Amino acid sequence: MFEHLQPFEPDLNPHGSFAPVTSVAPEELFNAMNNTVQALHGLGVIDDEDLETQEQDRSAAKAAVDAMLHEEQRAKRYDAVVKLNRPAAVAYASTMLHAYDWDFIEQAQNIRAYVVTKLIEESDNAKSKPGERLKALELLGKVGEVGLFQDRIKIDVAKETTEALEARLEEKLRRLQIIDVEDAKEKEK
Repeated sequence: MFEHLQPFEPDLNPHGSFAPVTSVAPEELFNAMNNTVQALHGLGVIDDEDLETQEQDRSAAKAAVDAMLHEEQRAKRYDAVVKLNRPAAVAYASTMLHAYDWDFIEQAQNIRAYVVTKLIEESDNAKSKPGERLKALELLGKVGEVGLFQDRIKIDVAKETTEALEARLEEKLRRLQIIDVEDAKEKEK
C-alpha cells in the first residue's frame, strides 16, 4: 500500500548543531519558554486548566523572578529559570514580571512627583540664594509637561515632483560649482 513512498530523513536542524541550553542567557531562555507557552495556548494545545498554578509552580516562579530581578542572585538565574518546568509556572512568572514592570513605572512616577514638588519648594524658598531659585525654576521649566526650555525643530515636507527636485539640486550644484551637471548627465547616458 505504501510502496510509492520513499524514505525521508528530515534535517531537524538546518542551521548546524544545537547550542546547549546552558550557553543561552537565562533571560533569553525564559523569553523562549514564555513565547512557547503563549503560542501553544493560542493554538489551543495548552488548556486553561493546565495554566492553573499549583503551589510548586508559584514557588518556582517566585524563585525565578527573584533571581532575574536581583543582582545578588545572578549566579542562581539559570537554575531558577530551568525549574520552571510547567507552562503554569512560566505563565505565573510572566505575570509577576509584568506586574513588576507596572510597579517600577509607578515608582518612577512617584519619584518624579517628589522631585517636582521639591523643585517648586526650592523655587519659592525665600531663604535660598537667587541663583539656586533660578536653577530650580529652570529645572521646573524642563519638566516634560511644561516644556519651556525644549528645543523644537519644525520640519515642513514639501511635496514636489522628481523633476522639480532634480532641477533644484542641479541649480545648487551649479552654484556650488562642485561638478559640471551637464557632464554628469552625459556620463549617465
